[in-house]
Amino acid sequence: MAHNLRPSFPQFNRVISKLNFKVKHEPRSIRNIEGTYGRLRKMRSVVTALFKHERIELDSRFALEARGYADRLISEAIRHGDKHKKTMEYADFWLEEKNLIHKLFQVLAPRYESYKDISFTKVHTAPTFRSWKDDNKEYGERRKIILELRGNPYPPINIDKFPVDKQIHNVLLGEARREFYEEKLFMRERKKTEK
Repeated sequence: MAHNLRPSFPQFNRVISKLNFKVKHEPRSIRNIEGTYGRLRKMRSVVTALFKHERIELDSRFALEARGYADRLISEAIRHGDKHKKTMEYADFWLEEKNLIHKLFQVLAPRYESYKDISFTKVHTAPTFRSWKDDNKEYGERRKIILELRGNPYPPINIDKFPVDKQIHNVLLGEARREFYEEKLFMRERKKTEK
């Protein structure tokens, strides 16, 4: 007689609150000279800035990772409150400015109690910018992200849903930008060959 043995798994949703946004499982290239501790220090400063200003603009690598930490911190504050020792330790670790712990429990947690199946943070893609490296003539584009807490006092960010890259003024500006960078690259090559 075969017994129907089922392994019993703990219900993790009772132990750890679920994030209300999709987390992409891709490696992020966030390197720091100081190693893991420097990277963690940077994440703490980003989360602190987000709670302080409620809207920040930063590099996409940092924004997408800090979003998870901020959402988890708010959900733990809503779930356990300020009397829970582990939640207070968690808030004390992530928020470098201690007056923000009061803001978390007294302002943000009551604001987000009614948010059920939606994340507490919102991500907008900002326009990209080009950065030149003078040593090796290469330039790259960095994606900027606007990370904000929902319900903040700032005016909403309106994002155009239609493509604007085909409008005549944007086509002309794009061609002028391309010519400018080609000329700049040509001048650098010419200076290097003259030496």
